[in-house]
Amino acid sequence: MSLELLDFKILEKGKYETYLNENQISTFHELISFVQALPYGRNENRSDFSLVFKEKKGTCSSKHGLLQEIVEINSIQEIELMVGIFLMNRDFHPKVKAVLEKHNLDHIPEAHSFLRFQGQRFDFTSTKSELSKFEPFLVREQRCESQQLIDWKPMIHKHYIESWLKRKNLLFSPDEIWKIREECIAAM
Repeated sequence: MSLELLDFKILEKGKYETYLNENQISTFHELISFVQALPYGRNENRSDFSLVFKEKKGTCSSKHGLLQEIVEINSIQEIELMVGIFLMNRDFHPKVKAVLEKHNLDHIPEAHSFLRFQGQRFDFTSTKSELSKFEPFLVREQRCESQQLIDWKPMIHKHYIESWLKRKNLLFSPDEIWKIREECIAAM
């Protein structure tokens, strides 16, 4: 499916008007290209999606949260913000493999944000994002609103980790798994 199917003229800009105008962004496709080109990095305040513009970086949550806020402001119903849980395994990334092996784990649950349009998933975290790397390992997927990324996404991620530990009968605490997850992210 072509990205052009996701394109629309941004008529309502809301609190992002200055940033969109400064960056000469007038269509959703231009905003996608802008967001994808920014480096991956956590923003100072995860609840302020405008920091993607100000800090020139973002995570899957902040980048897709920004995109979804523009979608919501423009009343586009066909594009949905999704949160998925996938089992990040040793084949996911060479540096993740080393971290997982160090802790004697085959995989670890990770949450990821993306958009969905007409049943197809789109990941705009970076120009190198590959949905094919995590789609086969997707174990949960749920639609959400942009502001739910702030508190709800980490909460469902942590709940999934707790239930996963019980099912797998692993001798790690949820906090230990969260720290290993952070190690994986830092390694990437």
